[in-house]
Amino acid sequence: MIGGSPVTSIALENNTKIIMAHRLTLISDSLYEEAKESCEGWYIDVNPSNTKCVKALQEIDELLTDINVANVLDPNCERLSPKPNDTRSRRVLKGKETNFQWQFQKQHHQKWWCKSYVYLLSYIWANDEKVQEALHVREVLKSKRDIYNKDISDAIDYQKNLTQTNLKVLLYNGDHDLVVSHISTETWIGTLHLTVEDPWRPWFVDGQVAG
Repeated sequence: MIGGSPVTSIALENNTKIIMAHRLTLISDSLYEEAKESCEGWYIDVNPSNTKCVKALQEIDELLTDINVANVLDPNCERLSPKPNDTRSRRVLKGKETNFQWQFQKQHHQKWWCKSYVYLLSYIWANDEKVQEALHVREVLKSKRDIYNKDISDAIDYQKNLTQTNLKVLLYNGDHDLVVSHISTETWIGTLHLTVEDPWRPWFVDGQVAG
């Protein structure tokens, strides 16, 4: 099994976002220390009466508002990749082909190019009736009874169960990702109490250190 930046504990991932932002120097040392002290290291579900913490988090939010949180080195583009549980994204898939073509042409002539724009082409292709017919796509009507009515916000216990099997798992994270930072992934992996066989070391691409 392979997991790329796997969402495992929403609370942990949201909380380590600020820690990661500080490591990437997106927020100053003084502001980070102020937030860390006033929020006591916990940056989500903050008590509104804790005005120092709230103020620090607001300042941090302003600093990160124009950052591409999925990869801080990439241009800050509107996310066009659909998520299965994202109602807004599902609505996007229903858009008219002409609208997608217009967006694609408009964005293509900008000075920089966003990776997510290539999804526009897949939307046009996937919503083409001839394509759907060729792939034997069946029209499915949503039932009034929604059987998927519970979200799992923390899957660490499920990961612990997997360690009791013979399943081999490869997990990887980007080092400029604020959404699911490597800090959060390393933290919950540490709770599994696994034996480290290979220490922290560089990995190479074409003879150069890539990470």
